Amino acid sequence: MRALLDAGANVNTKMETGLSALQIAVCGRISWSSNSVEGVPFGGTTSRWRTINVHPGAGNADCVNLLLKAGAKVDDRDSLGGTALIYAAAAGRLDCVQALLAGHADVNAVNLNGRSALEFALYSEGETTHSAGSYQVFKMGSRSGSVFTSGGHNDCAAALVMAGADVNLKDDVGRNALMEAAIGGNTDGVKLLIAAKADLNATDHRGKSAMTLAKSQDIADLLKSSGASK
Repeated sequence: MRALLDAGANVNTKMETGLSALQIAVCGRISWSSNSVEGVPFGGTTSRWRTINVHPGAGNADCVNLLLKAGAKVDDRDSLGGTALIYAAAAGRLDCVQALLAGHADVNAVNLNGRSALEFALYSEGETTHSAGSYQVFKMGSRSGSVFTSGGHNDCAAALVMAGADVNLKDDVGRNALMEAAIGGNTDGVKLLIAAKADLNATDHRGKSAMTLAKSQDIADLLKSSGASK
């Protein structure tokens, strides 16, 4: 990468999907897929769903720092509205999250579905089943996206909160990070947000709160004992 940059490569060149080198650097590899039904044009075809799979554990903070130093746009977005910080948080790459925050990334940036880095960081296995291991899925045109992990990336979430992430930010279906943590059974993530003074009684567009959405009774009881009333 250094050789390419030294040779004058454009650090902000994008793929057809709108992904930049910086976005790919935070999680190593990103794959796209779509179905073939009528809907949103993408890649020369029409598709109702445009899905991006972010594979965790393969990011490179050294590349992130190199790209930022070379002038990469830290908040540049792809065609789903995702930023490098959103992908780094979804992939659980704390080192990349920290590098991007140090580069003044917008901690409250959201994708086209209104989902923030904090919401993605805190979600773990929940309403939607998955196969083939742990990966992250952003879907345009359906539910505002699903993230599959083993238990949430709470270290990334803590870094985002410390950097000023809005713990009550809602996505396009009215859900916030606390609801996603509760849905996913992420007890430590719920505790983090309680300590950060999240609104325990916030509701989504269906009128459901974190307590009513909670995956386990233990999480529901934790929320109730912390002041949730619905």
